[in-house]
Amino acid sequence: RSTAPHADTGPTHSVLTRRLSAESRPRSRLDEHDYTLSAVADSLNWKSLIIVLATWVLSWIVGSIMESFKPTALDTCAMRILKSQIVDLPDPHIPRPALSAAVINFGMYTVLVGQRGCGKTVVAKEATINQTGVVGFTTMPGDSLVNGFFRNNPRCSNYLKTLETPTEKDVKFVLARAAELRKPYDPSWVPTLIIEIDRTVDTTTTSTIAQAVKRVCVDEPSTCRAVLVMSDALASFSLPKDQGRQHIVWIPDFTEAEANEYLDRRGFMNFTKAARARIVAKVGTRAADLRKLVELVGAKQFMTAEDFASSIIRAAEGTLTGLLHSSKAEENPWVWLVHALLSSPNGAVEINDIPDHFSDSVLNRVQAAAEVIKTHHAVLLHPPSNSFKFYRSSRCGGVVKGESTNAATANPTERQG
Repeated sequence: RSTAPHADTGPTHSVLTRRLSAESRPRSRLDEHDYTLSAVADSLNWKSLIIVLATWVLSWIVGSIMESFKPTALDTCAMRILKSQIVDLPDPHIPRPALSAAVINFGMYTVLVGQRGCGKTVVAKEATINQTGVVGFTTMPGDSLVNGFFRNNPRCSNYLKTLETPTEKDVKFVLARAAELRKPYDPSWVPTLIIEIDRTVDTTTTSTIAQAVKRVCVDEPSTCRAVLVMSDALASFSLPKDQGRQHIVWIPDFTEAEANEYLDRRGFMNFTKAARARIVAKVGTRAADLRKLVELVGAKQFMTAEDFASSIIRAAEGTLTGLLHSSKAEENPWVWLVHALLSSPNGAVEINDIPDHFSDSVLNRVQAAAEVIKTHHAVLLHPPSNSFKFYRSSRCGGVVKGESTNAATANPTERQG
């Protein structure tokens, strides 16, 4: 029997023939592309896919965590409050520890009252020096607590953009958030606001700001301490009558010892003890006046300190004369008051001691008296004692004694007639 192979015309032969034919022809670009994808797919096993997926998930988690730690606009504003502090004082600085202690020892809301230039702001700074979370700003005419607070904290600008109209609640929210972010956390700690009332602010604005301070700092929940620095003694009469929630601290002029220490530290020492005493007796012990004395004499705008003191007396003469001319009443209440102050052993006349026949006069109407005094700074209303005093006793006394070189008479009451 023949062993030669015979032709196989079945289906297996046909498939093999087609496969060999396909492998023997040249590959097209499409064929090569398909082959490449297939090779990549074959090389990626299930472990590689898990690694890729895990890397993506981890990256997403880390990004989410980092985003959560990014400070919000509120936190940025609150952190600015936390970092704010008073770091310097005037040079030279005359410490007044009793007054600064009074600022920080009387509850959540303290009002500093005193004559312009007596050092109220310096006392407020001394009481809070180097403490964190102390924010100071000045309110202007027509201002509000909210506007003043955010205007003086520029890093709160992004937070402001999230508010349609900022309110007192937003101020409290920022202050409360600052207390929460403080490290270490202390539930008794709150920020401190030092708010200065500019001397151009009217009585209505002053009263509005004072009431807002009490709502933010005193009413529950209390979110801060506040020190309200009035522009002068008269501004205190704009305060709401609420002694239970506001503590008023009167800031006096320097004592004689403090005045001499200030002059020593400013190098004002080329005088005998008696000569300096005469100068201080005329100029007074108000911080702003002593600073002006040193600066003007040092700049040679006055030949001597005695010349400067004499100019002070001349200015006081005009002020006192203006006050005495301010009333056209048959019996001038201001003339009576000046005489009463000159004869008073303590240099004060209580409002309750004003004679009955002046009961309807300006002296018994505090707001009306304050308006006159604002124009003629010869006398002042002293809130702690509810009395009248000379605005600067040394100057008015000098006028009465005829120490002004231009004095026409030693008696100012004769001048007004």
